Amino acid sequence: MSSPWGTPTCPRCQKSVYMAEQVIGPNGPWHKACLTCIDCKKRLDSYTLAEHEGEAYCKNCHGRRFGPKGYGFASGTSFLNTEKPASKLGVDPTSPTTPIERCASPPTSPRSMSPAYSIFSSRSQSPRGNSRRWSAPATSDMCPRCNKPVYAAEAVLGAGVKYHKLCLRCSSCSKLLDSTNMTDRESKIYCRGCYSKEFGPKGYGYGQGAAFLTTEGTAR
Repeated sequence: MSSPWGTPTCPRCQKSVYMAEQVIGPNGPWHKACLTCIDCKKRLDSYTLAEHEGEAYCKNCHGRRFGPKGYGFASGTSFLNTEKPASKLGVDPTSPTTPIERCASPPTSPRSMSPAYSIFSSRSQSPRGNSRRWSAPATSDMCPRCNKPVYAAEAVLGAGVKYHKLCLRCSSCSKLLDSTNMTDRESKIYCRGCYSKEFGPKGYGYGQGAAFLTTEGTAR
C-alpha cells in the first residue's frame, strides 16, 4: 500500500515510510520502530522475524500460536517432512532387520587392504627398538696423549698433531703448554725448561724442533 504521494505506507501504523527509516517486513516496507512482534512487542530483524498472513511475529510467539510446523520459518512456510513410510521403500516395518543393517558392508579383511595401507601399517607397528639411534660423527683425528677422538671445538696443535687442550702437556714434567712455551723433538712436545735439560741449550727457546744454528767457524 502507498500514500497518495507515492510513498509506501507502513502496514502497522498506516503512515508513510521514507527510505531512511524503512526496513523490509511482511508485505513491504515498515518503520524500524514498527517492526515488532504483534504478541510480545519484541523488536524484530531478518533473523528473528516470522510472518503469518501479513503480520509480524517473533519465532517463539509464532511457534506457540501456530504450532511447531511453522516454528523458525519466515513468510509462513510450514515444515516439510521428507521422510517416507517404510512400506514405500520396500521394507517390511515388522522385520527386525533395519535397512541400515542390511546395507552394512562386511568388515574389510587384512588381505584386501591396499598395498599403501599395508606399508604404512607395518611401519607404524614396528618395534621402537629398531629405531635408529643418534651416534657421534666419525673423526680420524686421535689425540696422541689419551688416544681418544679430537673434535674441532676442543683441538689444539702440537708438533703438527691435534691434541685435546688439556692433553697438550710437557712429555717430561706434564706442564700444561701453549704456543708460547712449547717446543718439540721427534714428535714429542716439551716445555722450554725440560727441552733445555734434555737436549742442551742449542734447542732452548725454539719451537717445532728447530735447533740453534751457529755461525762461528771451527778452530784450525
